[in-house]
Amino acid sequence: SEVSQIMLGLLKIMIFVVIINHVMGCSWFGVGVGTSGEEGSWVERYGLEERTLSYKYATSFHWSLTQFTGSMEIYPVNTLERWYAISTLFITFLISAYAVSRITSSLTRLEIVTAQQISRMADLKQFLFDNQISRRVALSVQRNAQHALTQEKRHVAAESIELLSMISEPLQVELHFEMYMPKFCSNPFMARFGEVYPTQMREICHTAVSLVSLSSGDVLFSDGETPPTPTMYVLISGKAQYLQEETLIEDASIVRERQCLCEAALWTHWVHCGILLSKAPCRLLSLDASVFQDIVTSSVPEHDLTKLRAYPQRYVDHLTTCPVQELTDLEDPAMPVGDWVHEAFAGMRKIDRRPTQAGRLRKSKMADFSSIGFGGGRPSKIIPC
Repeated sequence: SEVSQIMLGLLKIMIFVVIINHVMGCSWFGVGVGTSGEEGSWVERYGLEERTLSYKYATSFHWSLTQFTGSMEIYPVNTLERWYAISTLFITFLISAYAVSRITSSLTRLEIVTAQQISRMADLKQFLFDNQISRRVALSVQRNAQHALTQEKRHVAAESIELLSMISEPLQVELHFEMYMPKFCSNPFMARFGEVYPTQMREICHTAVSLVSLSSGDVLFSDGETPPTPTMYVLISGKAQYLQEETLIEDASIVRERQCLCEAALWTHWVHCGILLSKAPCRLLSLDASVFQDIVTSSVPEHDLTKLRAYPQRYVDHLTTCPVQELTDLEDPAMPVGDWVHEAFAGMRKIDRRPTQAGRLRKSKMADFSSIGFGGGRPSKIIPC
């Protein structure tokens, strides 16, 4: 977070000053020991020969600190010590100016960041009070807002980085691909699709993927809910619970990192079959099914698209024959998705496939790729392609 970065910067400045003082103090003692003669030295003048090592070091370190500010009873005795003291004064003047400016700048930034957070929370509390929001809902809203602020500190949103909007579009595509593609590799179809169609997968990561943050206790979707935007999710951090009807809390399924949710939304009209509840602050990737379908149907060659339809056909056939009480938004271990992926991509090489413009114009839209319709979240019938 920005506050942590500021505090770390202040700590670095302090460590730098301590190291400089250590070097100057040890050098000062070395000059005193090595210049004893007719003029004497500060070590002899102040009787440090018989003192302990720790006292000698503390005295030398104390002298070096006084070159930044303050004074002490030890002064140069001979010419070399005098010139050394003069040179250290010039050096410490520059270091002091640098350290003070950096510390002032860091404290100012810290004050601005803290004031912004306090002001935003105060505005929210005033809004809740003005609209006479109940205490229970107000606390939930404030907790969620606090979580959003915490996530904002931990994870800098791409939209808030001004320079990212200035880089070229191809680089943004590559950036999003490297950010999101490793998370999708837990899904066999997406992993294989990314290998065979890297260009299309880059476009999907750039245009169809977004981040969703949940605070502890938030509900992502509920049983019987029809998503306004069909979406597949991948949990990338945190932990969540999935509960279905008549499922006890202690028997709820635990959703862990890299686990996919609602893949069926990519292939058919889907209604959620349970509740997803975050147990801890979570971050998820959301894949917009409509955009995904548009990219696939408009950019994959026709002969490959025919083969690819085997996977969603098998997937939804399984949903159609599955007992209603066994339908789930989670990954179904009874589905042989590995075999379906092998069948759909059989004979396809790992190359970058770019269809011609004429090929793009012949593509159908989402309805051609999705071959199944659902009614009320339960299997209804197969609609021919």
